[in-house]
Amino acid sequence: MDFFTVLSLKNAIKLVSENLPPDKIIEVNLRDGLNRTLACDIISPDFLPQYTRSTVDGFAVKTSDVACANDSIPTVLKIKETIHIGILPKVNVESGEAVEIVTGALLPDGADAVVMIEDTKVLGDELFVFSSLKFNENVVLRGEEIKKGDTVLKKGDVLTPYKLAVLAALGIDKVKVYAPLKISIISTGDELVEISEPAVGGKIRDVNTTLLTAYAKKHNFDVVKLVRIKDDFELLSRTVDQLLPDVDILLISGGSSVGMHDYTAENLNKKGKLLMHGIALKPGKPTIVATVSDKLVFGLAGNPVAAATTFKLICADVISKRRGSEIPVKTFATAGVNFHSSPGRTTVQPVKLEKTASGFVAQPIFMKSAHLAVILEADGYTVIDGDVEGVNKGEILEVYDF
Repeated sequence: MDFFTVLSLKNAIKLVSENLPPDKIIEVNLRDGLNRTLACDIISPDFLPQYTRSTVDGFAVKTSDVACANDSIPTVLKIKETIHIGILPKVNVESGEAVEIVTGALLPDGADAVVMIEDTKVLGDELFVFSSLKFNENVVLRGEEIKKGDTVLKKGDVLTPYKLAVLAALGIDKVKVYAPLKISIISTGDELVEISEPAVGGKIRDVNTTLLTAYAKKHNFDVVKLVRIKDDFELLSRTVDQLLPDVDILLISGGSSVGMHDYTAENLNKKGKLLMHGIALKPGKPTIVATVSDKLVFGLAGNPVAAATTFKLICADVISKRRGSEIPVKTFATAGVNFHSSPGRTTVQPVKLEKTASGFVAQPIFMKSAHLAVILEADGYTVIDGDVEGVNKGEILEVYDF
């Protein structure tokens, strides 16, 4: 293909999705499942709750016995027994009887509600009830949340702490998830130094290795190796050959433009098949995608925000969608002002959110190509299609999390 033939974001995503490495499915212990993506639906093997329980400290009763109870004329019942949590009740509540019960204890047969201890008074073995009750009041029913055979979670769901907790409550101790894809990162540039070194004489600290590693781990990649090299064609070639056998995806940061030291496209074209050089995206235009030895290789811009944005949109998000995960909208917001985009290129526009009485208002944050710290002011980003010239004040925007 011709170098720097720009593709639309839509076509770039399609191209990447057609060349992604195959997914592998593994089974992991539930406690190792955080942030993993489910590879199959989870069908409940049990009820949740497993038992009908009291939600308060009080007395299990029949609602028919206390239908007329009030502050002036209490109902008097005979206290039969006390039920503790974790014990299977052996008592049956008959009309005119009450059983003392604690929060979380199983409701005994015959009872259909629990009166709170605050609405009662005990004199010897007699209970005075000063409040009527609705059927099943202060009770949680067996299977009220989840019934046996229900679909609890779906393929593509990302496991959060509370999702793991629900699975634990159902007795599910292992889950089938997608194995993390293995990824290595090469940062290129004569100007780069280690982050602990002084940046003098025109040198720049290597930001992209840290940024891309963080993004990769956030999206559940297994980061295998990090390498920083000088701008040297043969060195890049050898480094790619060394890293490819151990990864599914290789990221090369820098060297993707058309400058005199930008060797990535030429290198990858000689080794394999150059699928794309140039994407109609701001930031991220000089992006490269290639296949080498059936491995997917991305050549990302040296600009940190451009590199991270492109990696998220055409790599991490594409993999998530293939696995059944949707990219959630953080919030909807109204544009606070008119602002321009880049016609012909999809624009990823950072925005700051302001909470108002009528909802969120999004204010654009404009950045120069070398800017990085200004992104800390952003609460997210909105995507502006390349077919439009900008955003009008009052327009509803979808805001996504970085």
